[in-house]
Amino acid sequence: MTSDGLPRIDQQMVGRVVRETKQGDILFRLGKGLTGVMHKSYLSWLRRRKRGTKRLKPGAQLAVVVKGISKSKTTGRQFIRLGHLYTQEEPWEQAREQHPGGSQAKCKVIEFYPGGAIVEFQSTFRALLRNDELSWTDQRKAPEVLRIGKEIKVVVYDHDHDKHRLLISRRRLTPDPWHNCPAGSVTKGWVIAVREAGATVKLVNRCNGFLPREQFPVGESDLSLGDSIPVIIVRCVPEHRRIELGWPPSDMPPVELPAPATPAVDASSTGLEVAPNAAALTEGAIHAVELNVHERNPVARSRCLAHYGSRCVICAFDFRAVYGPRAEGVIHVHHIKPLSEIGEAYEVDPIADLRPVCPNCHAVIHGGGGTLDIGEVKQMIAAASGVSH
Repeated sequence: MTSDGLPRIDQQMVGRVVRETKQGDILFRLGKGLTGVMHKSYLSWLRRRKRGTKRLKPGAQLAVVVKGISKSKTTGRQFIRLGHLYTQEEPWEQAREQHPGGSQAKCKVIEFYPGGAIVEFQSTFRALLRNDELSWTDQRKAPEVLRIGKEIKVVVYDHDHDKHRLLISRRRLTPDPWHNCPAGSVTKGWVIAVREAGATVKLVNRCNGFLPREQFPVGESDLSLGDSIPVIIVRCVPEHRRIELGWPPSDMPPVELPAPATPAVDASSTGLEVAPNAAALTEGAIHAVELNVHERNPVARSRCLAHYGSRCVICAFDFRAVYGPRAEGVIHVHHIKPLSEIGEAYEVDPIADLRPVCPNCHAVIHGGGGTLDIGEVKQMIAAASGVSH
């Protein structure tokens, strides 16, 4: 002890737990009227984010090390800053040896945090998997793509020697697809957003590119969500994650871009038809999926809507009337004879073969293991209305 009755810095003591505050601080009695405080993150080197009350109960005794002394500005009371982890040997060198740079390992998601997910290796070491290290192309955060208890594979790409942290990544298990989009390549993509200035297109390698409206094919004023279209890569800036697209000449053959290790297209979000022999997608798990993507001719769609308008021919729903000008032209175009049943390219008659239908009616047409015709769905609506009234 010092002359004023306070402990020395780095002195080891035994404290008795009083309680834990809402801020995660654990209060200790150190004897002779002394009060110590330790944040929950100073309990263990390996479990820096676990709440203290899950391991310490009021009245429990714990060996702690004095790391500083501070004085309250309001009460003038002195608080002694403590740490239990300083009674243990720091495992950093052991972590570096077991998880060298470039090594891959399995780990389990144990906690979410604003910057990503805390994962625990089989060696019991923990690390932060940052949101921006989840995927090269998917901008969703950890809670949206992972779940507590899920086992994942990561690569240790570096060590932070100053902060004693393992730097891990999930996206670096595969090459960066943004560096494999050479200018002049002709490929295919799916429209995932349409704005006044143009359309955002997801390429087969999952990178997003932008197709300006002036690049739309002649006679086509708009594209629809889920349309499969040919595009040419005009310019790619990998460091800014930006790809400029154009509409390719008809005589240019497509070039296969390197496909990602995981499925390039989520069929549930695009409405694309899945082949009957495709592997099933179950909630929370990722399986390889084979897709039969049937090309839609944007010019045929345009002529269909020019003839029938953009109101659903079944239930008369009009997106613009409900949502305003932003939803102008938002509508599905239904093939009266499903492309999956035709099985090959054919010459489409936009007036005879196509009809505008809303997504709800379109889902009913193709739901239930078969394809209903438009008249049958209209009868369903009429029958349901008769029952409800």
